[in-house]
Amino acid sequence: MTQPALAIFATLLGHCWQTELSPRDVDTHCFTEMWKGGHVRDVHVVTHDGKSVYEGETIYSFDGKAIVFTYVNSLGGVGGGSATADGKSIAFTGSMRAAPNAPPQPIDARWRLVGDGYEVTTPAEKAV
Repeated sequence: MTQPALAIFATLLGHCWQTELSPRDVDTHCFTEMWKGGHVRDVHVVTHDGKSVYEGETIYSFDGKAIVFTYVNSLGGVGGGSATADGKSIAFTGSMRAAPNAPPQPIDARWRLVGDGYEVTTPAEKAV
């Protein structure tokens, strides 16, 4: 049973979702519960021609006030922020470093839950 504040992730749990980044590149995200639903884990792998070139993991938690997340990747990058759920979408804000020496980059994205998957948009995509 997922923590009630994390229930927005329920339809994603136990499944893996793929998006084609280019004809040769695929990003696969797999969602699981952690510790009887106290947290949600999202493990993702980007492949090029079927071979892993980048991996990352996000842990979603409820800190008593908001959904928060921590992200780490195979390049040594780290990030974090918060998420706001409203009906069938989740908005993410925060910052991350792609690698330890990389400058911080803002995180600003929205997942719109569709069927039993999701679509991702960013502010730049909304303006198009």
